[in-house]
Amino acid sequence: MLTLEESARVAGHARWLETRLFEVMGSWVRVEPDAAAKVLWSAHSRRHATAARIWRDRQPRVAHLDPDALTVPAGPGVTALVDALAGLVEPSATVARCAAVARVVEPGRLAAYATRVEQAHPLADGPVSWWTRFLLADAEACRADAEVLLGDRVADPAERQAARDTEARLAACLTGLTDALGLTGDRRP
Repeated sequence: MLTLEESARVAGHARWLETRLFEVMGSWVRVEPDAAAKVLWSAHSRRHATAARIWRDRQPRVAHLDPDALTVPAGPGVTALVDALAGLVEPSATVARCAAVARVVEPGRLAAYATRVEQAHPLADGPVSWWTRFLLADAEACRADAEVLLGDRVADPAERQAARDTEARLAACLTGLTDALGLTGDRRP
């Protein structure tokens, strides 16, 4: 079980990540030449905005915890990942964007949110657990959508290798999938 302070910190990390994913994927819409991908990035961007609002509303409101001050990245790896995603703005980077979302971003969110649910106290974290389960289902749907789009766009071995290279480069930003929220395996109950 997380303490109140730890729970507030994790919610702040999640809020920061979701806000940045909203911004980054929204920026992809402007440069994306592929109509189906453009629609996907637009939809995903809005979903991340909703997730950011959910986390904002789940941040504890107590005198000694400032929700805005706690809305920061979980660490340099998360910042590096988001910066790398923000750099995928070339119109020709559709496959890289699909690989990033399907193979790194959404699996990372899934792992982090699953860990947060595992760490939740049934009484103290009821609303957080309920919404986090909702976000888990949403992250899985986002992953599946991006994976389908990726599969439709990867036609030859060179494109498959480019997708794998993007995945490896971005995954290297995080030392563990739960880094996205600043959770560690040793915090599990």
